[in-house]
Amino acid sequence: MAAPASHPTRPAPKAEELAVQGERRPLNFEKEQHRPAAAVYLSPDELITRNVHTVSDLGKVAPGLQIQSSTGGSNTNFRLRGVGLMDFTGNNTPMVMTYVDGVAFPSTVMTGAQFFDLDGISVPPGPQGWDYGQTSVGGNVSIRTADPTSSFHAGFDEEIASYWHDRTAHYVSGPLARGLTFRLAGMTQQGGGYTFSRYNGSTLGNADMGALRAKLFWDPDEKTHVGLTGRWSQDNSQNVGDYIVGLESPAYASLFAVGRDVNRTGWGASQTWANFIGLPGKDVKPFRDNTAWGVDLNMSRVIGPVRISSLSAYNALYRHEYMDWDSTSLGLQETYQNDNTSTFTQQVGIAASRPARLDWGAGLYYNRNITNENFNYDYIDMPGRGYIGQTRYIQTMNTLNAYAHASYRVTGRFGIDFGITHESDSRRLEDLTSGNWYFNPPRNTMTRFPTSGLLSTQFAGGVTLHYQLQQNWLGYVSVKRGFQPGGFTANSTVSATQLKPYKAPTLWAFELGSKFETGDHRYRLNADFFYYLFKDQVFQGFYVDPSKGYLVLYQNAPDSHMWGIETQFEAHPIPHLTLSQRFAYMRAYFDVMQTVNQTATTAQFARTNIWSPIYQSANGQDQGTPKVTLNGMADYAIPLSKRYDLDIEADYSYSDPYKPTGAYAPDQTQIPAYFIANAGITFRPRSRRWYVSAYSSNIANRHYDITRATGIVEYFAVPAPPRFCGARFGMSW
Repeated sequence: MAAPASHPTRPAPKAEELAVQGERRPLNFEKEQHRPAAAVYLSPDELITRNVHTVSDLGKVAPGLQIQSSTGGSNTNFRLRGVGLMDFTGNNTPMVMTYVDGVAFPSTVMTGAQFFDLDGISVPPGPQGWDYGQTSVGGNVSIRTADPTSSFHAGFDEEIASYWHDRTAHYVSGPLARGLTFRLAGMTQQGGGYTFSRYNGSTLGNADMGALRAKLFWDPDEKTHVGLTGRWSQDNSQNVGDYIVGLESPAYASLFAVGRDVNRTGWGASQTWANFIGLPGKDVKPFRDNTAWGVDLNMSRVIGPVRISSLSAYNALYRHEYMDWDSTSLGLQETYQNDNTSTFTQQVGIAASRPARLDWGAGLYYNRNITNENFNYDYIDMPGRGYIGQTRYIQTMNTLNAYAHASYRVTGRFGIDFGITHESDSRRLEDLTSGNWYFNPPRNTMTRFPTSGLLSTQFAGGVTLHYQLQQNWLGYVSVKRGFQPGGFTANSTVSATQLKPYKAPTLWAFELGSKFETGDHRYRLNADFFYYLFKDQVFQGFYVDPSKGYLVLYQNAPDSHMWGIETQFEAHPIPHLTLSQRFAYMRAYFDVMQTVNQTATTAQFARTNIWSPIYQSANGQDQGTPKVTLNGMADYAIPLSKRYDLDIEADYSYSDPYKPTGAYAPDQTQIPAYFIANAGITFRPRSRRWYVSAYSSNIANRHYDITRATGIVEYFAVPAPPRFCGARFGMSW
């Protein structure tokens, strides 16, 4: 449970410096091999080689991690080891938290355009929150961006590919004065749209985004560090089009075209809705107009045996997003989301500056998040509806987390890690107004609901025992308890029942693991077994209203459990050859659970014209997570001469079928199994100062889906990218 490394007093050299100044070790992340916890670590080279350009791409390289785009928009949801929440509105605390340079980002939309000039990514699963930040039951996705360097460096990368995809990244870094260093990095991305109109063939899904990040480090002496970071991004991309998987009834076949060519889509809205929200026309392509910016200040000072640190951050998001879910030119189910979110975090800590036999740390973390959201839904052309739905609200969250952790080496080989945290989360849902606007004749049914409040407060923590069996063989066992704040349903709210908050979920996690290396660090095998007991797991279910029928409602499953096995294998069996294989097998079940039987409830309504729920037991039911996920990579560097290498790389990823919204969802929402393979070839000097490469992703042009979901009367899916062929080149000084 040792705390993750913060910014060092003296900035560490970037990867390109290390490659020049010394011989690289056969395997990366040697220090992490001595941390008694399971995690996936990704180096900058692997991220580039495997085309990991967005948060959503992480699912290709981290087994057990599923990432679902929220209906083709910029919001994404994580599920790690089966723990996560498909949250469309984004007003709830994610169960898998995203961090950028130690700063928590409760909205993944804020991080979408910051995936460049990276120094690595780690994905630790299971309960977190007693080392830094706030608690989470599912784990963290921790993104580290490159720091300033003590000597001058600059570089750029350019990528061009199919569908007019173009991505450029650049950086410049170095000293400004004695003890003062800086780094400025930027990225732009355009094109790449791979869905097309079935009506006129025009493209949908083209990227149009840019981002900047600036870092300034001041290290006046060896004991003091001050780091200032500013970030900005603008995303004017088009949203990816979807296709219709199936319909609830054949009666709607005249409205929807069930997809045969999954990359053919449609878009369009009613003119009434376009006028209502201020679109220039009803045929405007689904779009994003998202601006995110932020600043953080990281300070530390060593005073004798302790290091005192402070991390202050402010981030803001202005999100304006239009999504078309019905894949037609009609006003059946379009959404316009207007979201202004701001978050302020403050963390202060104290830790041992010279850890020896005892390492320890403690701190306080505070987060204030304010979200102002407005949703508008187009149902003008939907039979039986003919209105515009609207929901708007303001939610304020205040979170305070007090944490402490310690690691004690009992003997030279045996150690104990301990962590504890107490988190208090208070949130208020205010000014919630929801209802429908009718236009023939003009009227509305808008209802303003009273303010709802929720206080969640609990302890979390864990104990880990670890033993160094040999110098390069670590074994460990851990017991942890995780805690997640409760929250609200704020999606198409038309009934006061929907405002009933869901309970705060808790999770007991048991883990047994081993980390082993041999052959002079040329072979590595890490493995772990985990078992989770989940209390009040949260899922998106349905409430049956006597007058309105099915309404979306986040609910708790009283008891459930998950278990699984994970392995990571890396090898350098012969010079210049690198092999990597990651594997995860897991199962997840409801133990005590009831769901609405939609088939029986709908049939009863057809007979009686009365909406009354009929429940069914889900005890023992599989939760729909993929049983097997795995990915692998092989890289061979052919020495062409004493100065140049030719790298040939191939990788793949596989996932069993799974349901993004859980086992209770209809079968049409299940994403089928998929296998995708990629390959690339790179020519570069051994100094690594420049490179030229060609690649192909999804070589076999296999179809698979990013996500699937339930609409009003249809089931729709967002297709993943088809085969892309491209070239990259870059240079650094």
